[in-house]
Amino acid sequence: MQSLQLVKGENMKFQKIGKVNPDKKYKIKPMEFADNSMLKRLNYLLGFIKERNSESLLNYVDQLSTTIKSLIDSSKASKLKLDVSEKVTKFTNLKEFEDLVGLHYDFLFKILDLSKDEITTEEFDVPSRNYWLMVFGIHYYQLLALTEVIEREEAIELFKEYIDEYYVFIKSSFTKFETLEEMRKDNIKETESDDDPEFDVVASTVENGVYIIRNNNCPAVEALEDYEDKELVYVTCCYGDFQYAKMSNEHFVMTRDYTIAQGDPYCDKVFHDTRIDKEIKHPTKEFLDNMGPIMKKNE
Repeated sequence: MQSLQLVKGENMKFQKIGKVNPDKKYKIKPMEFADNSMLKRLNYLLGFIKERNSESLLNYVDQLSTTIKSLIDSSKASKLKLDVSEKVTKFTNLKEFEDLVGLHYDFLFKILDLSKDEITTEEFDVPSRNYWLMVFGIHYYQLLALTEVIEREEAIELFKEYIDEYYVFIKSSFTKFETLEEMRKDNIKETESDDDPEFDVVASTVENGVYIIRNNNCPAVEALEDYEDKELVYVTCCYGDFQYAKMSNEHFVMTRDYTIAQGDPYCDKVFHDTRIDKEIKHPTKEFLDNMGPIMKKNE
């Protein structure tokens, strides 16, 4: 293990885990993903906008519908006309917006290049790029539509608040850690137990309440590389990391200076246990650079 001095008297050690893996595939049940993730988040988003900016809700739904239609008109998905009446019954905020729900399914099936005859409840392999487009692509367009209905800065801040509150809403799904060492061991175990990882990561030891992760690549951001508005890509793909720290432990705080989404060569995630690290000082760029070789784009 390489070691570096973060502050006087401390030597952090670093471990490289994972790898770059352009051939990564995920086993997905598309209908299950749609029902349990996509619709759940859309329901919460519409309820959030209704509560925070109710006068914009109908305009937002219209704009988002127009945006998604423009993306799917030339695809097989535009002809699906999936019946969603039963699917919206358990979602309070979706019942009056069945057309928008149907368009979200169409967007999903466009990414997967499925026709109506090919829709299945079975599990199948999805290439990494398609998987991350499933996860984050629709959220990008949800935010883009919001910026076209209200002022851009207001829209971005509102969407960040939605992400924060949604993570609190699903906080029971997060693994809780008493210490950063528990988090570090879990991160390493999760990566090492994956027979086919795709994130190339350098992870530090925990020293004086600080744990550092440097992601040398980000397949999620790479999947959205053709999406023009990089600030929206950042909010969509990266902003939730801050709330992840809080959901792991109320005493944990994450700081960050660099993300691949914003054109930097890596993403840094520095976790601080505020019971120990009370000053919350972020490492310098020189320190982060020296954690290991910096990957060149397309390497």
